[in-house]
Amino acid sequence: LTPYRPAFDITGADIFPIAYPPGEHSDLGNRDLSVVGDVTKKMVRAAGAKPVWTTLQIAWSGTITSARKPNVVPRFPTLHELRFMAYQAIACGARGLMFFGGHLTQASRPVDARAGWNWTFWELVLRPLLQELSSTAVAPALVATDGPTVKASAQDFDLVTRRDGRFLYVIAARRGGATSRVGFTGLPRKLDGSPLRGGQVLFEYVQEPPPPPIGAGRQVFRSVSVTSGGFRDWFGPHDVHVYRFGL
Repeated sequence: LTPYRPAFDITGADIFPIAYPPGEHSDLGNRDLSVVGDVTKKMVRAAGAKPVWTTLQIAWSGTITSARKPNVVPRFPTLHELRFMAYQAIACGARGLMFFGGHLTQASRPVDARAGWNWTFWELVLRPLLQELSSTAVAPALVATDGPTVKASAQDFDLVTRRDGRFLYVIAARRGGATSRVGFTGLPRKLDGSPLRGGQVLFEYVQEPPPPPIGAGRQVFRSVSVTSGGFRDWFGPHDVHVYRFGL
């Protein structure tokens, strides 16, 4: 792919890992959702310094029936799966995302087939994800410059940091493995030289002050404590946390 670099301004690839059986869209050995990161990294290497966009799955020929493939069992990503794929692609170097297959209405609900697009998937999965990605909390991280190196104590992570004039962002995606508490190290000091003491986990909410009673406070992003430039948090398979630390 590298010889084609002079001919493009932006490059990328599509990768659709969800089907019965999984992994048939890729020629890589990885059959897990995390193949999205593998493909994205491959395109980043080919692109050099040029931007990479990753195209993610709504539906594809491996998840819809046809006269040629009448026995295909339809399958769509859940919100948890698509959120993982989106953030993992970003953590692996994607600077743009696209979503393919909403027009493939062969396996959609009748109302969506009549409308010509899978609006049920939009309402249940894609819209909540795009609302998060385009929010005033997360969007600045997606266009900010890369930040300092932060390392995870577990090996099965794709991780990127971004930094603007106000915040350091850490996007951490766990490829698979067990459910465990994971440590992160390498956070810098604040702009005034003082140590970071804590941060927020974006789009993960808790009540402040805590209940009881329920509903007596307001919903805020949950927090993590920072000690000596590091913090710890829980991750399950394909979990993603987006952290924001005030500088």
